[in-house]
Amino acid sequence: MTEKKSRLPAKRRAHSYSEAEVETGLRALAWCSGNTRRASKLLGHAGQLKIPRGTLKSWVESGGPYATRYAQVCAELRPEINRRLAAAHESLADAYLDAEWQTLRAYEERIGEMKGGELARASKDFSIASGIHGDKSFRYRGEPGEIKQAMSFEDGLRVLHRYGMISEDRARVLIGEAEEVESAEVERPKADPP
Repeated sequence: MTEKKSRLPAKRRAHSYSEAEVETGLRALAWCSGNTRRASKLLGHAGQLKIPRGTLKSWVESGGPYATRYAQVCAELRPEINRRLAAAHESLADAYLDAEWQTLRAYEERIGEMKGGELARASKDFSIASGIHGDKSFRYRGEPGEIKQAMSFEDGLRVLHRYGMISEDRARVLIGEAEEVESAEVERPKADPP
């Protein structure tokens, strides 16, 4: 009598992972910003034991056996990840800036034969992309993306006056430095009798 082969897939055996394998999996997951599919592929490409993405997810989800350790690994690796991301975004910003210059040169060469706006639109897109990547590099380095200057109301008015936007007298009135001058008696015209 022959045995019938089952069409159902064999039940997966639970795999036990060593501490080193778990740690490597958690680090790969942190490098991939929590993307389990990419982390699993990264492990396989790096010649490590490829841990299934479902396993990685179950390890780090809320209440998972390695959720706390994963949070620690993320905090530990975050400065290095940010340094690398900042460098990558700076490189992209530089590349987009170079592309913008190339676009401007091409625009100058072809201005007579172009439909208005083709290269100008590309240049604008490169400018935006360059700005985005420059901003991201600042953020990953922990540097301010914008510089804010705080000044008093009075100092602000003085700056406005210095640039000719308001008169000195108006600035002094708003600041409260104006002197009150008694006005001279002015004769008012008498109203005509009704």
